[in-house]
This record gives sequence, C-alpha cells and structure tokens, in this order.
Amino acid sequence: MRKTRTRRAAGKTRVVRRVRKGAKAWSSAEVAQLRRGYKTMSATKIAKLLKRTKASVQTKVRTLGLKKAAKRKAAKGRPARRRSAAARPAPRRVARRRR
Repeated sequence: MRKTRTRRAAGKTRVVRRVRKGAKAWSSAEVAQLRRGYKTMSATKIAKLLKRTKASVQTKVRTLGLKKAAKRKAAKGRPARRRSAAARPAPRRVARRRR
C-alpha cells in the first residue's frame, strides 16, 4: 500500500504511512545505509546487513531509483556486447532471385 495521509491530533499534523500487514517500515537510517552501500555491495549482502529479505531491498532500490555504476556491471564477468571481427562469423552470401 502506498497510501499516505495526514492525521491531526491535539493541534499537531503528522504523516502516517501505511505498510503492508506484517511488513517492517524502513527507517531513515536503513535507507541511508542502503544508499551508501548499494553502489559497492550486492543486494544480498545489504539484505543480510539490514536483516531484511533480498526482495525487500530490491524493491526499495527500485522505489528510490538507485542505479549501479556501469563499471560494476561490467566487472561481474558479463561478456562484452560486441564481438571482435575474428570472433564474428563470416557473412553468408545468398543468391538473389531474378525476375
């Protein structure tokens, strides 16, 4: 639930955020730690550190709009998108139909 509402009690206005039943609300300290560590640590490590599930960390990252650095993604061992000329297969020659 993403509903946010204000409550007035005894002249004070405060924001009340609803959290799904059984879920733990994120504290500002946890969010700060997530922002600091996300660029260098994996979601799994952060989840263990904050004692939360990996899914909750990934959801919060998506909500906050955090991104990993491009260098970090490349360092994970993913192959480069472009292959060298030697590794590419030779273009096939296809005979054209004549009309």
